[in-house]
Amino acid sequence: MTEEAEALMHSSVEMNKALKSFLVSALLLMISLGAFGSLQLCIDTLSAYELWIALLFDSASLTLPLICLGLYSTIPLQMVQTLGSMPFLFMVFFSTTFSPGAGVTGLKNMRYLFARYYLWCRVPGYENLMEGCPSSDELTPLSIFTGCLGAIIFLCALIVLYLKVWSDSLATSSIILPIAPDLLTFLFTRVLRLLFSTMIRESES
Repeated sequence: MTEEAEALMHSSVEMNKALKSFLVSALLLMISLGAFGSLQLCIDTLSAYELWIALLFDSASLTLPLICLGLYSTIPLQMVQTLGSMPFLFMVFFSTTFSPGAGVTGLKNMRYLFARYYLWCRVPGYENLMEGCPSSDELTPLSIFTGCLGAIIFLCALIVLYLKVWSDSLATSSIILPIAPDLLTFLFTRVLRLLFSTMIRESES
């Protein structure tokens, strides 16, 4: 009876997370469609669907880290907001998306990690001002990749942490690894809370 109740509760929590992720994704899609439609009303020469994809993944690049950290981790809200805002701060300070052609030599190469850079490379009249824009055939794949980069890094971190805990469990045999549905909660409760224990105590005090 207890096992069935725990299974139902776990299923409800996972469904709740999935519905929240779907809701945010739907909002992103509607916002990008609204922005693209408004753009068509004002400037009818920017009607290529690639521009809508660039707008969509520009927003996704700033939202996916917040979704991953907020829904699929157990770290406090203050840390979620801090870590989730880092992609935007990095884009402001370490890229040239707000000042085309500017930036410190070497450091400005980080502009290739941000979806907004490829968005500006697609806007007529600005692609010539942006330094080092790739060819038009490469803009859409690069926009998609950089837009999902935050989620990719999140998943890679989970894999690395899982392998670390797994190797430790083989040595000590004191940690029982969970099945896949419990993986995200397990990793963040047993690993990230240890890594950020000091910051968590400060935020909770």
